[in-house]
Amino acid sequence: MHISLTLVENSLHWVLDVTFNEDASRIRQGDAAQNLGLIRRLSASLLKREPSKLSLKMKRYTAAMDN
Repeated sequence: MHISLTLVENSLHWVLDVTFNEDASRIRQGDAAQNLGLIRRLSASLLKREPSKLSLKMKRYTAAMDN
């Protein structure tokens, strides 16, 4: 099966935008945008590995509320 790179990039962008509201980010100084983007991609990867059937957005919320 052949999946184009554009499809993968668009899919990742959609996940980051929906889960972290990335398009609304106003971080633009120095390397901050790149660094935060890396943290968001790492976080999305970890959330995907969590086995529950919750959406990534709900997994993120649940993790934030956990003590």
